[in-house]
Amino acid sequence: MSQATTTKGQCLCGKVQVTVTADKPLASFDTLCCHCDSCKRRSGGVASYAFVVPERHVSFHGSAHKTFEDRDTGSGKPMRRTMCAECGSPVCVIEAASPDMRCLQYGLFAGRVELPRPALEMFASKRVPWINEVGKEVRETA
Repeated sequence: MSQATTTKGQCLCGKVQVTVTADKPLASFDTLCCHCDSCKRRSGGVASYAFVVPERHVSFHGSAHKTFEDRDTGSGKPMRRTMCAECGSPVCVIEAASPDMRCLQYGLFAGRVELPRPALEMFASKRVPWINEVGKEVRETA
């Protein structure tokens, strides 16, 4: 039996904290990069990068965790996008197609774990032209 590892992250102001406890390191979970318009707007950047972790391994703490239901998605399926209500940092995405998974934003863990190259790249046709392909698997849909 493997020993549990715990990785902690937080939003910019620290009012939302996330803990991932699993039998493997956070960096060994699936990862993704999404270039859809909603993810660009939400992240404030050219794409969104996330660890994909089963809900049972994730816990959130703090008083400022807020949820927004995004119905204007590239997949056409609504997503719950969470953020810190105080500083606005993106925290988590919960996709309708995978309600038991939590897409935890890389930035939550900046300076705490190595941020790996994403394994899956979504909506690659919307990638800005000066960004190279990053995913091992590249898809146009979620």
